[in-house]
Amino acid sequence: MEIGLFVLLVGALATVSFVRLVPGDTVLLGGAALVALGMLVGVPTGLVYHVALYRVLRPRGALPARWWVAPLKLHPRLEARDRRRVMPWFWLGAAGFLLTCLGCVLVAIGAFRS
Repeated sequence: MEIGLFVLLVGALATVSFVRLVPGDTVLLGGAALVALGMLVGVPTGLVYHVALYRVLRPRGALPARWWVAPLKLHPRLEARDRRRVMPWFWLGAAGFLLTCLGCVLVAIGAFRS
């Protein structure tokens, strides 16, 4: 947990330093590129994650109605071998989502500065 907070803080400081050195239109375009990359990674892997989670839990009858709305609540129901099938897709989708969020922040900063 502490390592994650440290990495987040260092990343935020690096981003602020980077944004001040780079022209606004470059930040805007870089942010748009990150949004596109994040969507390109996050959307397909998120879909594969949901399908993998469905395929693992459906045969056991462990899927509640509207399970896709909050699938994180279903992670405790996964067995160890199931986690190896499902969780890599979850983490790749999460990485894509984070790239998209970072890109959106950079687009906003670039638009404000331009």
